[in-house]
Formats: sequence, C-alpha cells, structure tokens
Amino acid sequence: MTKRARLYIWGVILVGIILGPFAVYRYITGLGQVDFSLEIQQMVCLIALCALCRSQPIYINSHHAIDVSVIGILSTVLLKGPYAGVTVYLVSSLFTVDHDKETGQYHHIYNTPPTKTLFNLGNLVVSILLPGLLIQWMGGTVGAVELPGDIGRALIFAVGTFVLNAVILMTMFSLNGQLTSEEALEMMKGLLPNVLASMPLGILMAMLFQVQAGHWIAILMLAPLMLARHAWALYLDSKEQHKRLIYAFVSAMEAKDKYTEGHSRRVAQYALKIARELRLPKERVENIEEAAMLHDIGKIGIVDDILQKPGRLSEEEMNCIRRHPQIGVDIVGKVGLSEPIRDMILHHHEFYAGGGYPDGFDHTRVSFDAYILGVADAFDAMTSDRPYRKGMDKARALSILQKESGHQFHPEAVKAMIAVMEREGESG
Repeated sequence: MTKRARLYIWGVILVGIILGPFAVYRYITGLGQVDFSLEIQQMVCLIALCALCRSQPIYINSHHAIDVSVIGILSTVLLKGPYAGVTVYLVSSLFTVDHDKETGQYHHIYNTPPTKTLFNLGNLVVSILLPGLLIQWMGGTVGAVELPGDIGRALIFAVGTFVLNAVILMTMFSLNGQLTSEEALEMMKGLLPNVLASMPLGILMAMLFQVQAGHWIAILMLAPLMLARHAWALYLDSKEQHKRLIYAFVSAMEAKDKYTEGHSRRVAQYALKIARELRLPKERVENIEEAAMLHDIGKIGIVDDILQKPGRLSEEEMNCIRRHPQIGVDIVGKVGLSEPIRDMILHHHEFYAGGGYPDGFDHTRVSFDAYILGVADAFDAMTSDRPYRKGMDKARALSILQKESGHQFHPEAVKAMIAVMEREGESG
C-alpha cells in the first residue's frame, strides 16, 4: 500500500473515531422525555433490519457487492435524526456477518483487521452524518414522516450517503493505484440505481414505525424483502456463470492454438474502448465485449496442422480457416447467445465495401458492431507476433486501418480507434 493511501486511511479513521462517539452521545442526550420501552423496541428493530441487510449483500462480481442497509439507515434518520442513524449503524456492526460464497468464509468485525474495520466505520459515519445533518437543516419534523414532502429529503439523503461513501472508497483505491477515475465513475453509475431503488422501502419502513406496533410489522416485511434479494442474487449468479462459460470457451481455444493466447482478451479490450469512444448504449457495449471474447471460438473446429502451421498458409488452407466464423456461430448457438452476438461472430471478417468472408456482404447488410469487432481484431492481429513474422508497431497498424477505411474497415470504427490510441499516447 502506498504512503499516501495509508495516511488517507488513518485520516478517515481519526474522523470516524471523533464523530462516531459524538453522534452516539448526541443521540442519547437528545432523547429527553420519551417512552423508553418503545424507543428500545424500535431501535432494536432498526438495528436488526440494518444488520440483516448488511449481512446479505449482493455480489456483482468477485470483488464488488452492494447491500440495502440504506433501508434501515434512511428509516432511522427520518424517524429519529442523523445521530440515531449513526448509532444504529455502529451497533449493527457488532452483529453483521457476511458469508463469502466463493471462499466459504464468514466475515465480521471479529475476524477483520482492525484498520480495515475502523476505516469502513469511519467512512460510513461521515457518509451518514453529513447528509443526515443536511436534510435536518432543510426542515421537516423528526419522527413525523409525511408524503410527498419527505420524498425529496429521502432522495437527497440516499444520494448523498451513496456519493460520499463511494468517493471516500474510490479515493483510497485511487491513491493506492487500484482504480482509475473512469473506472470509479463507471462503478458508481452502475451501483446508484440499486441505492435509489431501495429508497422507497426506507420511507415505507419509517412510516410503519409511526403506527402502533408498526415496528413489528416492519420486521415481518423482511421476509418478502429477503425473498426479492434472493431472486436478484440468483439472477446475478446466472450472469456470473454465463461469464465463466465464455472464459472456459476462450481457454479451450487458446489451449489449442498457443499463438493466439491472449488475443481474444486483447480484442475485447480494444473493442470496448472503441464502443465507449462512440458512446454506445451499455447493452450494446456488453454484447460487443462478449462477441469479442468469442469471435475466434470457431478455430476449435480447425485441424491443428493448419492452425499451428509455422509458415504462410496455402489458398486451400486459408479457405479452411475462413470457415471459423460459421463454426463459431454453430458452437455458441447451442448455448443460447443472443442474435446480435452471433451476428458479430459470423461477420467480423466482412469488408465495409464487400468482399470479406464468409458471405461477402457489405456495410448495408452487416451490423456496425461487427465492424467494431473487425477493427479491434485486425489491429491486434497486426501488432501481435506470429510464427512467420514479428508484430508491427501500433503507429503503422493505425496507418493501415486508416488507409483501408471505407474499403475493408468501417470509417467510424477506424476514427474511434485512432482517437482512443491518440488519447492513450500510443499512436506515434
């Protein structure tokens, strides 16, 4: 870990050590003349709600997860104020247990390094307290949640908490060289909708707590909430299994042809950069990445003597190689991949002006996304070593792309590729 990252972590810890106990003290001393029996029951329910939500995160991938603890925290802040919100979070930390399915291990504060625990607590103390104080300053009566007036306050708190939490974490990763600003923004954009989707439940929970015995009704509502969480987790698990299947296909292909090892992954990275440069919709970008990973999967069906021949191929052998897009489509078609992905795999060697393979179609009959894949594939092929030649430098490869723009390659895809390489300083 870098020195700057360590200093930053200890700064967040120090702020948390100061603000956490202060918030608990302000909550306790601010109780005044309340029904302590009811207050204890409600706080126990809110702590249980927060601990349960934190203990059931949804893993987006092997490194990142989201939880819906904003439900319990938002309910607490609206009902009892920001100091109570911090208190609920801190106490719930004593009972939060997260099960990592990949390793089979259980994570909690009792087996987590103290520095990591204190940093996470400091992060959330700041992320809860500051937005909570902001909506308190904006007005509204603590303990009296009303619609539609409190929707705006709830929205500001949910977004504020998420943004502060994300910024504190991303800054630490950035200082440690683990994350770029672009990656951080992309991650935040992906997670924010999940936080906003949880907000209405937080408001509903807060309103339930205002009716007689409502806190017990709120606890009963956890059953359908956890069922919905389970269904969503199953969906994400199926997507993760889908990705693993793709990587298994690619690994099988690369094991057969050692000279293309890493090629599919590099093509996927280039294709992603082109797609993002063109600001294509997220679904199309994901399809392009998937197709790029699998674009050469049909080479599994090509005999080794041709695939691994150290010299140039004869025309007959080239005709055999030209069958790999169709073979690839036949393979992936059996695992239910979408039509756009199959189309890209089939047509990534078609020319913009026509005359490529396997069908000889021009740009009027081939999807634009297939041409993005074609540019990425050609660029990596030109810059990679082959048994019969060394890879050329990137500047020369870009000049060839530009020369063939409008003939072999789609002009817009070439333009985007050049823009990406120029921005990354790899065009000269």
